[in-house]
Amino acid sequence: MQTFETSALLGSILSVVHPQLYNTGVEALKALSKNEHLVFEEGLRDILLLWSSPFSGYSLICNRLTPPHRDAQGCTEGFDLLATAGRYIGARFKLPDIGLSFDYHSGTVVAILGRVIRHQVTAHKGDRVVLACYMRDSVLARLDIPAPPFMHEREWGDFANMVAYHEQLEQREAEASVVSELMNQWINMSQMAT
Repeated sequence: MQTFETSALLGSILSVVHPQLYNTGVEALKALSKNEHLVFEEGLRDILLLWSSPFSGYSLICNRLTPPHRDAQGCTEGFDLLATAGRYIGARFKLPDIGLSFDYHSGTVVAILGRVIRHQVTAHKGDRVVLACYMRDSVLARLDIPAPPFMHEREWGDFANMVAYHEQLEQREAEASVVSELMNQWINMSQMAT
């Protein structure tokens, strides 16, 4: 059941960050279920009953350092989702060609044009697993479904505002943490003085 819920959650995230790719994935699932040859002769019937994701491909990556690379599996126009989990510290998600680097904490989900943008993950301490979700070109081609178009800048307005808001929240949390630590130190000093 946990796999079903995780797939549904990641599908929901995709529906927000790239709705056209989400719709393409749902269309592909419908086309698969109607294709008797694929469903019955190739044994996909039981899998389709359990499949709760618009993605057609998954990779599971465990404790792997990844040098700068592009992913070959996903479609060019569509976002891959990279969901990380585990007990680890120190991982960074980098986009070397555009000079960006982010903390890559457990629970982070990254949406990236993995076939277009080079990316990497740095060394970390502890155990980390990444679930990479993507739409395979070969599945869309087999079902005669065109890949979705790239997202347009006008479609990113709300998303960009959300990212900026999140960055402001992180800054406020960091400031609140410093204030909290100073308060704790003051309380401890006050208690020692009495």
